[in-house]
Amino acid sequence: NLSQVTLGVGDGSTLCQGGVETNEDYLYVVYLKLGGETPEEGADVSRLGYANGELYLTASRDHGLTWSPSLNLTDTKTPWCHADDPESVCASEAWATIARDVDDIHIFYIRDYEAGAYTESGWTMNHAMYLRLPGGTTDAVYLCPPIAPNMFVDLTAEPECEYHAPPGGLNEETLTITNLGNGPLTGEVSVLPGAAWLSVVGAGLYTIPEAGADLVLPVMMDAGALSTGLYSGTIRVTHNDTTRPDPTDFPIEFFVVDGFFCAETNILRTAVASPGVLSLQVATNGRFGGPDPEGGLWRFVDSSSSIFDASLLIAHGAQEPDTVVFHRFYERLDPGQYGFVALALSEIDTTAYGTGQGYAYAAAEMATSDSILGVTAEWFFPQQHDSADFVIGRYTVANRTASPVADIAVAVWADLNVLAAAHSEDLQDGVGNHGHYAQAQNLIYLYGYDTIGHTPSDPLNTSQRYSGGFTYIAGRDVLGNPFELEMVPLRGGVGDNRDNTENGGPSSGLLYRRMVGSPGVTVWEPAAQVDSAKDAYTWLTLDQGLTLAPGEEQLYVIGIVSDTLRHEAYDPGSSPLEDGLAATVTKAWVWAEANVICHCPCHADPACDGAINVLDVVHAVDVAFRGSTAAFDENCPFEQTDVDCTGFTNVLDVVHFVNVAFRGGDSETEFCDPCAP
Repeated sequence: NLSQVTLGVGDGSTLCQGGVETNEDYLYVVYLKLGGETPEEGADVSRLGYANGELYLTASRDHGLTWSPSLNLTDTKTPWCHADDPESVCASEAWATIARDVDDIHIFYIRDYEAGAYTESGWTMNHAMYLRLPGGTTDAVYLCPPIAPNMFVDLTAEPECEYHAPPGGLNEETLTITNLGNGPLTGEVSVLPGAAWLSVVGAGLYTIPEAGADLVLPVMMDAGALSTGLYSGTIRVTHNDTTRPDPTDFPIEFFVVDGFFCAETNILRTAVASPGVLSLQVATNGRFGGPDPEGGLWRFVDSSSSIFDASLLIAHGAQEPDTVVFHRFYERLDPGQYGFVALALSEIDTTAYGTGQGYAYAAAEMATSDSILGVTAEWFFPQQHDSADFVIGRYTVANRTASPVADIAVAVWADLNVLAAAHSEDLQDGVGNHGHYAQAQNLIYLYGYDTIGHTPSDPLNTSQRYSGGFTYIAGRDVLGNPFELEMVPLRGGVGDNRDNTENGGPSSGLLYRRMVGSPGVTVWEPAAQVDSAKDAYTWLTLDQGLTLAPGEEQLYVIGIVSDTLRHEAYDPGSSPLEDGLAATVTKAWVWAEANVICHCPCHADPACDGAINVLDVVHAVDVAFRGSTAAFDENCPFEQTDVDCTGFTNVLDVVHFVNVAFRGGDSETEFCDPCAP
């Protein structure tokens, strides 16, 4: 977050350090800083999350060997700003140039009214600013660097994307403390109580003199006595650098799990030849969508996005505390806290691209961060030219433990936008969007206006409208049954107004209570915002109060739909859906039922007792030779006894059963996968 460095050199015209030396050949560096360690610095962002820049100054009196603590020269905090909001215009300094010769410090820079040099609304007219910091006196505050420590501390940040080890294993990292300043740095290193598995070799009091060598301490994360799961601890570093928060804490999320994989992302798309081609980012940590335009259900032709970012969410309230697992939008806040553990690398199949038939496919294996529940996520991207305006997600949630897991809730957590609305007069991202629930289609959706080339937008012109959202297709509650729904407006409500949650991120207890607290369908819209434009953070509950026995699994299918016809004309006084989106939802249902919905818990186990034994052989014999009616699992294309997936049960299936039940055969080679793509 440091960039745009510019350098000046002292000319000796100012006396420093009590008059015993001049600033001749002092080095002065001005640079741009985005964000920072303090909550105030981290909150200085625009409504789309882009950071406002500040200009900082640091100086060296020994030709760059040591540097003074940095000083903020501008300090223009405008959190939650937007360039076209007169009450909250962004102030983001950037592109500074310091004069080469420093008698006084002379700086030219740009005050950018768009945060992060990113155009959120349109071009802005920005001021070119001149800043003079006077020298010429003894110990001029900006020209004479104070004698003080300047700390930099780092814990190995990318130990293959997460801290992890298999049960009985050891993960070794390194804590490095550097004194960049021209005064001694002192403090203490410790591990907070409650994490016996975490240690820092050489922890305790430390002193690093001016220009002293770095303090390098081994960090040990010992899984020798730990079972599979997620463990939390904290390394604390105290110090005497008054310009930085003290203490500096390093929260450690330590995964103990076999077969660990780093989370990875891929972007897939629907039919290339269709005018409504969509692309969507999918990941092995439960997330779909993202900030990249092509990652957020992006339509290439009309450059409009209906769904910006979303993820799968699982809570099981019987645990203490609640376990909430999801990937919050496009930023990983605290490693491990907000994501699933990837258990296998993504499977990607794009061979259907360009064929006009079938589907592109992605799959991922993951587990909740406590390793209790496993998730198989699959995404289907239709390649038929008339089915390019929806994407299907199929999720199988399974109990990975030897004990029942109770009180499970499964949901989709999403930030919905009609992105083109960001070009309207009122430029908060998502303004112009209106959120609605259509029970007949099991759909939560937004609509908004295309304002590219239409300023201001015309609410009466339905050809300018876009819409999109989620439809719930199948799960424990079959199609058409009620399910839980909550829509939360962007601003207002509990806590931080940027995401309507506690402490800048969803609270597990709060989120769980809202998910399962009331039956039926609840749409929360404060009276003051019912008719106002809003950006909606939403969770759609697919299941609640679920108990899974050991090895038991549950299936959920959702459709992510976008009205590529731009003809979803919503009138609050009449029908909530018309041609475009309703037709898209119906098409997604039909396509999913034909291509995606497959759930076969008793396939190759017709006795449904979790074992392949004589009872299953008897079932197969009855169907193959005695005329018994074959049994099907709901949403499974094959008979329970059709273990080779030929479409009927015969002597070959009986032989497969006998081989596994009595002759030591392997079920993975003897039995087919009835839900294989």
